[in-house]
This record gives sequence, C-alpha cells and structure tokens, in this order.
Amino acid sequence: MLIARSDRLREQAHIPASIENGRDDPLRAGVVRRAGSKTIGAPNRTHLVAGGVTIDAIELNKDQSEGYWFKVIGHEKGDLFELLARLVTRMRQGLACTHLEEDAYGLQINDRGIVRARIESDADGKTDMPVVVIDGRNISWDEFGRMVATYTGFQFKLELRDLSDDI
Repeated sequence: MLIARSDRLREQAHIPASIENGRDDPLRAGVVRRAGSKTIGAPNRTHLVAGGVTIDAIELNKDQSEGYWFKVIGHEKGDLFELLARLVTRMRQGLACTHLEEDAYGLQINDRGIVRARIESDADGKTDMPVVVIDGRNISWDEFGRMVATYTGFQFKLELRDLSDDI
C-alpha cells in the first residue's frame, strides 16, 4: 500500500502529471525477491518531510509483523526515479546478505560472524523487551542471547545507526 499525497509529491519531486498508471509510476515500481522466493513489493510508504522525501519498503511477515524494512532519504526537489533506484539497490544488497542459518540446534549466526539487525518493539506484547529483526525474522533477546552464547570469549562491536544509513 502506498501512503503518499501523490499529487503534491509529484509536483514537489517534479514528476510529470502524465505518469498516471501504476505500471510507470516510480512510487509503485519494482518488486525485489529474496531467497526462498519471498518478495518485497513496491515501496509502500512515501513521505514528504521537512527538507526532503523518504521512501520506505516494508515486508509484512505471515504473522503481520514487519520483516525487512528499507528506507532512503532524498532532497524534496530531487529526482524520485533516482531515489527509487537507490532504494531498490539497497533492497537487493540487503536481501543478498544473510546473517542466520538453521541447523540441528535451531537458528545460528552464520560463519561470517556478522549480524545486521533492526530493533523493534514486541508486537505480541508478551514482554516489555524489544525484539531484533534479523534477515526479516523477529528474534527475541533470549533467542539472540542463545545464538551469541556460542561466541563466549569473543569481542563484538555494537553500533546503532539510523534506518536510512548504509550498514
């Protein structure tokens, strides 16, 4: 679903009024697939914010929790096609890089030893603890703690970044 004031956004972003059908619309274009034939559809949130435009693409999991979430920010008078291209590139890069694998012991951090995640609130409301979203999956702190327990004695670096930053 696209959430935008599209006439105003088109005017602000200099998109010709002749682009009227979704097939040619940069705000609705593109589907990106990830492993397992799962897809993330067209960007589904476009916002005109102070000094710029943001476009988000959000995957909804079967349980309606938010999986992958990609965001780009551009100048309000910038080219939306260019901004959309940046979003699609970010989506492809994010979907190509996995951090978890499933083995006989359940989900584990893969051999690369790198985890990129997003912090979210617990949608089920079972706890006041947040969850981390890794590879589009909601992972509880307990489950994440079990995954990192195999790295006892190792060092790690935790760096908190905005959703629109490249990591």
